[in-house]
Amino acid sequence: MDVERVADEAVVLTISAGEGAALVARETFARAFGIASGEAERLLARGEAILATRAQASESCLTLLRLLGVRVGPLHQAAPRFDLSLRLADPADVALRQRLAGLCPGADLAQLEGPEGLVLRDLGGEAARVWLALLRQAGVLVTLGAQAGAVHDLFAPYGFVAPPDLARYLAILGLDRSEQALACGLEAATLARVLARFDGLGLHGVHQAFQRFDLYITGTGALSRRDVADFLASRGLPGAFEALCEGRPIRLERELNRKATRQFLNDYRHIGLAARAVLSGRPGGNPQPA
Repeated sequence: MDVERVADEAVVLTISAGEGAALVARETFARAFGIASGEAERLLARGEAILATRAQASESCLTLLRLLGVRVGPLHQAAPRFDLSLRLADPADVALRQRLAGLCPGADLAQLEGPEGLVLRDLGGEAARVWLALLRQAGVLVTLGAQAGAVHDLFAPYGFVAPPDLARYLAILGLDRSEQALACGLEAATLARVLARFDGLGLHGVHQAFQRFDLYITGTGALSRRDVADFLASRGLPGAFEALCEGRPIRLERELNRKATRQFLNDYRHIGLAARAVLSGRPGGNPQPA
């Protein structure tokens, strides 16, 4: 998202309430600000300044909260903060890796191949602009992510089976899931609570803007073997059909963003191929055949 646009949208809202208002207004507050009911009750009961977008803090929303007994202070412009995700177009490019090491001394370059890439965190707007220009000039792939309104998806190692207590907790939070993620659309505070509560399971959250996916064909699906063989041959993948018949998934696309991943999955499934997306850098290996 554009730096100036985020600066226009990010506001600080001062909330002040007591236990009574917290109980009455918690569901309205939770829906308006996209948080869990229990978290909304805690915030309302304690009272504090929260970060929101102007869309969330609309006059109609604030008026309704006031009618429910919540004292809402004035909006204050929040100084926007950003994270930058860094990746290399060619992970084997030694010269570019060395150049990046010089630009970011002390950085763990192994994270470049991780699920979020190498992330520079908590930058002000001007610092984000400078880093964007510097890194792109150097040839590094950079994705800008605003902290205000950022949402994450919760992932686990491939083949992970969620224990009942984790499944119940995610259900209580009312979080959606996808074919790739255990839960989708978590704000930073909610993600931190989930990871702390279920530490040791190998769970990790990934900013949606930073996600990249590899797309695999996992079976012949509704197509004939000849059609699949012709399709794979048209993609210039010698031996791919034989590998697929032996139960080995074939990677067709790599490092796709979330939007492109959805489009490719729809396209491949529309023509009848069995396809699956896997988060790039996700531990646990490749997908199994469909």
